[in-house]
Amino acid sequence: FAQARLVHRLDASTSGVLALALDAPSAAALSQQWRDRSVSKRYEAVVAGALPDGSGEVCLALSRCAVADRLGLTRMVPARDGLPCRTTYTVTRRHANGAGAWAGGSGSGRDDDDRGSAGFTTTVELTPHTGRLHQLRAHMAAIGYPILGDDIYSGPAATRLCLHAKSLAFVEPASGQTWRVDSHCDWGAAIT
Repeated sequence: FAQARLVHRLDASTSGVLALALDAPSAAALSQQWRDRSVSKRYEAVVAGALPDGSGEVCLALSRCAVADRLGLTRMVPARDGLPCRTTYTVTRRHANGAGAWAGGSGSGRDDDDRGSAGFTTTVELTPHTGRLHQLRAHMAAIGYPILGDDIYSGPAATRLCLHAKSLAFVEPASGQTWRVDSHCDWGAAIT
């Protein structure tokens, strides 16, 4: 597949689904879908703390951190004059570390807002409605729930970044049919 072309990107440490095109016309058509934001993207992440059950939205404009840039690092920070960004999330599981198995739904963990708790992690499904650099990582850190293994945004230690591109849905250029590609990730080894 020497002619394969990348259509979009994932952060280097993010695992999961990545779209490639096998010819220039398909690459152009798929790239246009990304620019139009018509591609459905879903990610799964494990974050530090007991994020309250349910769903939420993070709408924070992001900009490059000037201090990090001077040090040769890439880090995005909330900024009034930054690029508008929107992420939605849904809690799918909560885990009291060392206290038993993963659980989901109401009553699975503490009901209070326990961002600082080192004893809890939460698995969330994330949907970026914009496609900014480090958007999901910066948004979760900004609301106090950094992704495990994210050394750029102060996430607690893990064997890897606990961010996985779990699903892509797009219109396949040749057939005009909607394709959905899913990828499962088992977090067990990453967070023990």
